[in-house]
Amino acid sequence: MSGKRQMLQDEGWLRENYIQKGRSQREIAAEIGCSQSTISRWLDEYGIQTRRSEQDAPQQLKSCEWLQRKYIKDLCSLRDIAEELGCHDTTVLRWLNKHGIQTRKPNPEVPEKLEDPEWLREEYNKKQRSITEIAREIDCSRKVVWTRLNKHDIESRGFANCGCNHYNWDGGKTSYGEGWNERKRRQVRERDGYKCQDPRCSIEQKQHIKENDERLHVHHLRKARDVDDDQIRNSPENLITLCRDCHKRWEVMSEIGLVPQVCGINTNASIRESH
Repeated sequence: MSGKRQMLQDEGWLRENYIQKGRSQREIAAEIGCSQSTISRWLDEYGIQTRRSEQDAPQQLKSCEWLQRKYIKDLCSLRDIAEELGCHDTTVLRWLNKHGIQTRKPNPEVPEKLEDPEWLREEYNKKQRSITEIAREIDCSRKVVWTRLNKHDIESRGFANCGCNHYNWDGGKTSYGEGWNERKRRQVRERDGYKCQDPRCSIEQKQHIKENDERLHVHHLRKARDVDDDQIRNSPENLITLCRDCHKRWEVMSEIGLVPQVCGINTNASIRESH
C-alpha cells in the first residue's frame, strides 16, 4: 500500500477530514489516489456514518436564516437540530460550515477553576457575574458552568423560587414523565413565537437570554402532579412559554389550582377536566 493509502488506516485522520473538515468522499479519494468506493468501505469499517447528498438534505438546512435561528438564537445543539430533522449531527455541522455559521467549541473537560467552589461562589454570588460571563472567561460552555453550580450547591439566580416540581430541582432528572424533553419545549417556544405569553410581559427569547442567561421557560398550566396521564400532562395544550419572572407568578396560580385559559392554547383542551 502506498504512503498516501496508508493514511486510510488512520481512523483519526479519516474522521477529521470527512467529519470535522466536511470533505467529500470524492475529494478524499482524489488526494489518496483511490476510488470513491474505497473511501466508502473504510468509512464503513470505522463505523463512520456517511452523509447524504445535498439534494437529499432536509430543506431547512439549506436555509441559512433558519439554521442560524436554531443554532445561534435558540441555542440548539447539533444533536437537537439533527433529531428534529431526522438526520445526522455531521450533516448539520456540514451545513453550518457551508453557510459560514461559526460553531461553538466543544467543552469535554471541566476547567480547573470550576472545581473550586469558593472561586465559583465568589464570581457568581459576590461579583454577581452571569453564567455567560464566567463561561467566556474560562472558555467553556454555559452548561458546564451550570452543572458546577449545582454540584457545589450554589443556588442559581435563573431558577430561584420556581417551585420544587421543576425538573431542574431534581438534579436535572425529569420528574414529569414521558414526553417532557427539550424537543417538546422547543416546539412550544416556537408555537408561542419565542415570546413570554403573559399579556403584561411578552419579552422575546433573545432579550431573555441576554438578561437571564437562559432561554424562556416552558410552564405546565395545570400542575404536573395533578395530571396522571403523561401524554395529557405534557401535551402542548398544557404547556405555555413564560419568562423567568412570570413563571414564578404562574407557579403560584398553579399551586392554588387556577388554570388560566389562554386563547389558541388550552381553550378547547380537555386538560382542565383531567385528573
